[in-house]
Amino acid sequence: MSSFDLVAATPLLLYLTFGLVYCFFGYRFIKGMLIAFGCFAGLAIGLQLGYALLPESPLGLLVLGALGAVAGAILFALVFKLALFSAGFAAGSILAPVLVSILRLELGSAPSLVIVALSGLVVGMIALLLERQVMILISAALGAVVTTVSTQMLIARTVRLDSDHLRAAYERAFTSTWWLLLILFGLGAIFQWRTTGKRRE
Repeated sequence: MSSFDLVAATPLLLYLTFGLVYCFFGYRFIKGMLIAFGCFAGLAIGLQLGYALLPESPLGLLVLGALGAVAGAILFALVFKLALFSAGFAAGSILAPVLVSILRLELGSAPSLVIVALSGLVVGMIALLLERQVMILISAALGAVVTTVSTQMLIARTVRLDSDHLRAAYERAFTSTWWLLLILFGLGAIFQWRTTGKRRE
């Protein structure tokens, strides 16, 4: 890569780094990440309310956004089980294309959407029953997906993280390099399991 290409690829390299860190160390950060997710979700909702109610007031947008962020963080901290179920549902939905590919169904078809929903619900319910174990699996799975998608984009020399390129890389990750995804997932889960075995919640 030229220096210009390297600069352009910096967001993608950060995305790849995040995937690797989350795959192998995600359990240590996942609770904080869930609360951060609640903060950002609340911020987005607060800003949307601000745009709807006070479109001409920058101060109003700022206040509603800040209140939304605080409320979201508190909600996710107090309702951790809901956040854990949401993370499990997301992980199950992200991994569902593996089943779709194995069953030779077309992504986006009605049967594939049913599999995605059922996979999310099942993993979400399991996450509630086996918190520590599933948190390790969720973080390893999400990290493996992000890493594999990033690798696909690097192979294709695509540095733009827009929805079209991400969608294409996501599909290739599950069809062309599913083996890499499974290897990363397995290594990440084993590493986290061995290094967090004596931790107590």
